[in-house]
Amino acid sequence: MSLIILEGCNSQTLDLDNIDFNGNPHFEKLKISKVEQQKGHWVLDQSKNDVGLALSGTESSVQYTLITPDELAQITFNNLPLDDIGAKLATYKDKFAFARLSVDKSKTFDLYNHLKQKLGKPDQTFDSLAYDKNNTEVKLLETNLKGDIKIGKDEYDDEMVSYPYQNVWVKGNIIYQYTLVRAKNSFSNILVIISKEAFNDKIIFGYHNPQQDPILSKYIK
Repeated sequence: MSLIILEGCNSQTLDLDNIDFNGNPHFEKLKISKVEQQKGHWVLDQSKNDVGLALSGTESSVQYTLITPDELAQITFNNLPLDDIGAKLATYKDKFAFARLSVDKSKTFDLYNHLKQKLGKPDQTFDSLAYDKNNTEVKLLETNLKGDIKIGKDEYDDEMVSYPYQNVWVKGNIIYQYTLVRAKNSFSNILVIISKEAFNDKIIFGYHNPQQDPILSKYIK
């Protein structure tokens, strides 16, 4: 994998919500300091004592890692600004292949509601917490998720609120995965967008074992 440093004097901004996933998103127009040309797909490497991962084959992809505030400020999703934890983008066969990002946590539920409005009802996995109407997290869920939460009792007869923490939509060749991340008195988010082609071809590190992925495996069958 080779590293290219881009000066990017013609830096632009890009709303990922509006890109053509079947075309070239031209990420090279952004000012990004870490751009890696990747050759091959990820495979298990058993040539050493410890099993690891290595690149194999001739597939060509480009991986973009956004780290600094200036870099992250170039990307939005539905005009929502990104959080400061970093983001990753990738192209494969000159087409959009992957994005992993988080919008500003104050916009966490705005992102969820936008995705639901745009893509329809998601396939959801629920988590739960103890129900207390005065708890800040419960108030946030009741205010922002409305009909998407469920209040019931567990096996100990304690009142609980269940909320969708994993949400997946599949639209054509693109998989969207939105994770609602619980923190003390707040929620944040992670949005992953990946093409089925890049997923099946094991192009993206971290998503290189599609058959065993605990969340996304069933969406490629």
